Amino acid sequence: GYEDVLDTVDFMCYQSAYKLVGHHWDIVICDEIHLGLSPKYRKFFYTNIYDRLLCITATPPEEKEYRDYLKNLAPTVFKMTLDECVEAGFVAKYEIVCVSVQLTKEEKILYTKANKSFVHWKYELGQFDAFNKANEILKQSHALPSDKKKAIMFYRAIRNRKEIVDNASNKLLLLDTIINKYQGKKILTFGGSNEFTNKMCDAINGVSYHSGIPKKKRELNLELFKNNDVNILCSTKALNQGLDIPDAEMGIICGLTSKSLTMIQRVGRILRLKEGKIGRVIILYVADTQEEKWLNNSISTLQNIR
Repeated sequence: GYEDVLDTVDFMCYQSAYKLVGHHWDIVICDEIHLGLSPKYRKFFYTNIYDRLLCITATPPEEKEYRDYLKNLAPTVFKMTLDECVEAGFVAKYEIVCVSVQLTKEEKILYTKANKSFVHWKYELGQFDAFNKANEILKQSHALPSDKKKAIMFYRAIRNRKEIVDNASNKLLLLDTIINKYQGKKILTFGGSNEFTNKMCDAINGVSYHSGIPKKKRELNLELFKNNDVNILCSTKALNQGLDIPDAEMGIICGLTSKSLTMIQRVGRILRLKEGKIGRVIILYVADTQEEKWLNNSISTLQNIR
């Protein structure tokens, strides 16, 4: 009956909806609501009236301001875990395998140095509130030069650590082994940086989709993947959301972040429903680094996501 109701339904994106004034709908369904909570898009909720509002998301916002706004806008009335979604037939069955890799001797030396710098500047800013303090300092036009230096060096240390684990050479070696084992599978891979994503493409004969290549080239590579002309698509962040290719059977995550929602979004690309499919996700992480901490936090969130 889908065609029968098309003339009573409006479809629009948040970028268009927030410009509307004085419209009225009996029911408003906001899919991916975490994308529509910015102050600009809130104009839609302020200037329109509706009888029923349903907000849907698999990735509730991590920022307190956005999370609180969502709770006030649409109190949670129904929750589903990922496994309940599987049982209901909304997403494919899945399995997640986490595999640790070690840094090389040279990489360990660089990481140890970067980590010492991180710890030093963390204590300089305040052990338990370093991130918030650094953010506050960098937002202040009147901050003391000495405080600005602490904040800048703190974030520089974070970037240095991440760059080392993002580009760990043993990830490429293990990735090549995995790809050889699953020859013929349609695979999405996610790197931690555009630089590493390009390295992945070269190592496993994939095609790239990230912000560092021209738009036409990105679109062409995506079509090649959709049409099965290539089996491996390598991305950084650009495909975290919105990609709907049920044929994608497997995902390999080679770069982690501190945000759990990034993991959820990436896993979601592989769980698109297709009859008989089991979505397989392999996560490569560098042991004894912040990547392992991020992984543990993300997996915990993924298991309990509602």
